Amino acid sequence: MNRKMARYALSAAAMTTSIAAHSGNNIELYGVLDVGIANVEHSLGFDPYHPVGVIPYANATGTSSTTGMFNGGLSDSRWGVRGSESITNDLKASFVLESAFNVPSGRTSNAAASMANNTARGPNMSADSAISGQLFSRQSWVGLESNSLGQISFGRHQSFFLDNIAEFDPMLGSQIFSPIGFSGTYGGGGNTEDSRVDNSIRYKNRFGNFRIGALYKLGGIAGNTDAQNAFQFNSVYELGDLALVAGYQKFNDAFSASNGASIGTLSVTANDTTAYMLGLKYGMGPATIRLGYEREQFTNPSNPSADAITNLFGFPVSGSVNVTPFKLQKNLDVYWGGLNYDVTGALTLSAAYYQVNQNDYSGTGCSTSSSKCQGKSKFYSLLADYKFSKRTDIYAGAMDNSVSGGLGFDYAYTRNLIVGTGLRHKF
Repeated sequence: MNRKMARYALSAAAMTTSIAAHSGNNIELYGVLDVGIANVEHSLGFDPYHPVGVIPYANATGTSSTTGMFNGGLSDSRWGVRGSESITNDLKASFVLESAFNVPSGRTSNAAASMANNTARGPNMSADSAISGQLFSRQSWVGLESNSLGQISFGRHQSFFLDNIAEFDPMLGSQIFSPIGFSGTYGGGGNTEDSRVDNSIRYKNRFGNFRIGALYKLGGIAGNTDAQNAFQFNSVYELGDLALVAGYQKFNDAFSASNGASIGTLSVTANDTTAYMLGLKYGMGPATIRLGYEREQFTNPSNPSADAITNLFGFPVSGSVNVTPFKLQKNLDVYWGGLNYDVTGALTLSAAYYQVNQNDYSGTGCSTSSSKCQGKSKFYSLLADYKFSKRTDIYAGAMDNSVSGGLGFDYAYTRNLIVGTGLRHKF
C-alpha cells in the first residue's frame, strides 16, 4: 500500500510542478539517492526495510562477518515536494512533504517492519527509528514565513537536535560512519522516535548573529494536556567562521520500540527524557573543526496511565507497554570531535572520535553485571568524499567501535568494524 501511495504522490508532485511553472508558485520536486556496499566485522543480515539496512557498531546479536548493500550512507535516501506562495511582500505560505525509501530494495523505509519481521537474534538486523513506514516519514508540515517575524509551521518536524547533528557532527550525520548519525537516539534526545516530532508547532527566526528556534508537541490525550507532550529550544550563534549551538528539550511519555515476543509484534517502553546539547564549529581555511556534547536523562514516564497503547507504527504491541523501566535515572553523556579538510575543491577528508558514557542505574550497585551498569562506547571514524559535481559524489570510509561495562553486557564481541564505499546523487 505504501509503495502505491508513493507512486501516486510522485506522479501528483510531477504534475503539480508542471502546473506551478505556469501559475508562478514556487514548487519543487527534489531528492537524494545514496547507496553503497559495506563489510561489517560482526553483523546479522542486511535488512531490506530498515532506513540504513545495517547496524554499523558493536551489538549483542551480530556474530558473523557480513557484506551487503546499505542505504543512505552519508544522506538518508529520500524524495520530497516543497513549495511556497507569496501572500504579501513580507509574508508567504510554505510546505514540505518528505519521504524516505530504501534504494537497494525499492521499499518505503520502515524500521518498525525490520523489528516486527525479525527476532532479537535475526536473521536480519533490526533497530528502532522514527522512520517507520509513514508515507512522509522525514517531515510533513505547512506554515507561514516572514522575513521580519520568522517562520511558524504545523505538522511533523525534524527535531532541532537532528538539525544540529547534521551541522556540528564531523561526519555530518553519516548513517554508517557516525554513531550520532546512525542512531536517532541522539537526534531524539534519548528516544529515536523523538528525532521527528508529530503533532508539533515549530518556530524559527534569525536575530543578528543568532538563529533561534522553539518547538512544542501537543499530546492530544483526553483529559491530560501534559501527557505525551514535548518542548524544544535551540540557539545558534554565528560570527564569521565560528558557530556555537546550545539546545534543550523535554519529552513526556516518549516511546521506544524493540523486537516483540513474537514475529509481527513490537515491544514498547515509555519514559520521560531530558536532554542538553552544546556544539562548536570553526573554519580555518581548508580545515573545519567540529566539537559537541550531549547529555541525555531518562526516567519513568510522568503519565503511565496515558501510555497504554496497543499499536505502534501499525504493529500490535507485544504484551503491555513497559512504564517502569528505571529504578534510578539513566544518564548518557555523549562527546565528539573531529576535523574536515578540503584537500581540493572536490576532495574532502574527515576524521572523528566519539565517546558515550553510561552511569550505573541498576539500583543494586551492579553487584551483578547487567546492561544497566556503568559503561563506555568509543568510536573512531575516517571518511573520504570526492565530488564529481554539486549533485554527485562518491565516498569511502570506516568506523571502529569498542564497548565495555554495561554498554557491552552479554555481547559475543565487544568490538566491531565497518568499512564501506558508496555513491550519492541529488536531484
